[in-house]
Amino acid sequence: MFNNFVDSDSSGYQRRPPSKRTSLSNIKDESPLAGKYRRKAERDDDDPSKPCKACVDFKDWMRHSSTTNTNSENSQNEDRSQQQILSISSDCPLMRDDLGRASWSLLHTIAAYYPKSPKSDDKQTMKEFISAFSKLFPCPECREDFQEEILKDPPDLSDRLSLSKWFCNQHNLVNKKLGKPSFDCEKVLERWKTGPEDGRCD
Repeated sequence: MFNNFVDSDSSGYQRRPPSKRTSLSNIKDESPLAGKYRRKAERDDDDPSKPCKACVDFKDWMRHSSTTNTNSENSQNEDRSQQQILSISSDCPLMRDDLGRASWSLLHTIAAYYPKSPKSDDKQTMKEFISAFSKLFPCPECREDFQEEILKDPPDLSDRLSLSKWFCNQHNLVNKKLGKPSFDCEKVLERWKTGPEDGRCD
């Protein structure tokens, strides 16, 4: 759902103050994203008057917030939004950006711990997991896009590095669609398994 994957770590996120929440009831999807990501925000399954939080970009939420406040409030909101834009709230449902970061962190880590020499059962389990994930992901346009990409380029389940690079390539496809930088997939295991050579993660 990345700033070269670095912002996926939860340690850097700030909390959104519960008292500062903005109503999502009238939010519109105005994000300048390409292709399917430009579609109107989905509605909540249980309450159609509200948007699907997992489908709404936090930037769009803040943009909507700025249009419903006074000018002085807008100025404060703009300053605050720069700090909040990558936040994960402790008491609010995940929004699309938060969900994306958390999901990619999980997928990359699972791939990094996939066996170097997987057995047939390992391959089958991973195949079923990826298939289920692509069908159950909460953001409709995201899962539809992932399903299409899987058909174009099926997962490489041959070994740990191959699977890790496959997920990395999939992540980069999303980054490209979102106008974000790509990650060097040759360094994927360093990022998600071994850590950098300078030992700062040890």
